[in-house]
Amino acid sequence: MANHCDNMVVITAKTVAARAFAPRIVEAIAQKGDWLDVVLPPPAVLVAEAERGWFDVQDAEIRAQLREAAEKRNTEQYGYPDLRQWCWGNWGTPWIEDATADVNQSDGKFEITSFFTSAWEPPILAYEALNRLGFEIYAEYAEFGFCLGGIVQLYRGLVS
Repeated sequence: MANHCDNMVVITAKTVAARAFAPRIVEAIAQKGDWLDVVLPPPAVLVAEAERGWFDVQDAEIRAQLREAAEKRNTEQYGYPDLRQWCWGNWGTPWIEDATADVNQSDGKFEITSFFTSAWEPPILAYEALNRLGFEIYAEYAEFGFCLGGIVQLYRGLVS
């Protein structure tokens, strides 16, 4: 499907803290097929605004004024006017879906292999956040609408 990016990632816990955190990722995938908000939770205000929307305000002019005021406040407080922009700026993509998790816990290792779809591009910023938490990352991605693809490896904070 155009503008959908196919992803495969191997997330390997390399520290005690990462091994303790890894089950939360697996649980999120099992419950909702997504793990981004476990790694980097978005501000609750932005989530609530996105869920509520502005459709309950009938007057278009008032609706525009309310939205503009909220976007200004959100930009000042969170650096982004709305949830979608926050996701792009913190995860590298606005969403992922249909994530799977295959877990390997042998020889003291905790490794998660996940396949999922993301919007436009892989969640590289989320991979970087995982790396800062003590995980190594190996990821492959392909977006056929724009003929993009590649490999992302993060080891000890280095991106290749």
